Amino acid sequence: MSKRFKGFEEGQHVVLKIGDLPGVEARLEQLTDDNVIVGLFKPPEPSLAEIGEIEAVIEATSARGLARLVGTLRQHQGQEDAAMLTFDKGPEVIQRRQFVRIDATTLVTVTREDGSTVKSHSLNLSGAGLLLGGPADLQMEEPVKLDIDVGEGEVPIHAKGRVVRETAEGYKGVRIEVIEEGDRERLIHFVFERQRLAPRVKVS
Repeated sequence: MSKRFKGFEEGQHVVLKIGDLPGVEARLEQLTDDNVIVGLFKPPEPSLAEIGEIEAVIEATSARGLARLVGTLRQHQGQEDAAMLTFDKGPEVIQRRQFVRIDATTLVTVTREDGSTVKSHSLNLSGAGLLLGGPADLQMEEPVKLDIDVGEGEVPIHAKGRVVRETAEGYKGVRIEVIEEGDRERLIHFVFERQRLAPRVKVS
């Protein structure tokens, strides 16, 4: 049974931010009370050996918010694609405005691992994920790339996500796992603008 720790779980896909370098995708391989070991999908440049000991951050999104672990990173057992983060205090879960979800229909292009692309649409949307109308054969835990339309004249937002749930109607819930911070802010702005323009429904 995989270990869980306040927003983190062994086997989970995370983003590792090393110093001032761009975030890299990683998998949480081992979790203890004071350190985590992550496997990097692609070794960073410069290499972990060249970087040496450095402050780093591991981030993961969950239903509770954005979970962050801050600590000291070093290469793990000489492996070019594995690192250990040692931390003094546990994960911090941040409730952020990116988790505001609204019903919103917008065009979404879904790219699958085999390179095939499918035109779909969102049913609801937040800065952390979305509910897709299709394709119907998407599988649980399947990774996908998303190009999200946020308005005429706007460059689509690019993100990588994973299918995490399926509704009774067959719609697919996708959690966003990798997105540039600028694109996340654009997506949040799009969500809040849609929310602002939505008709007000009076609840009796």
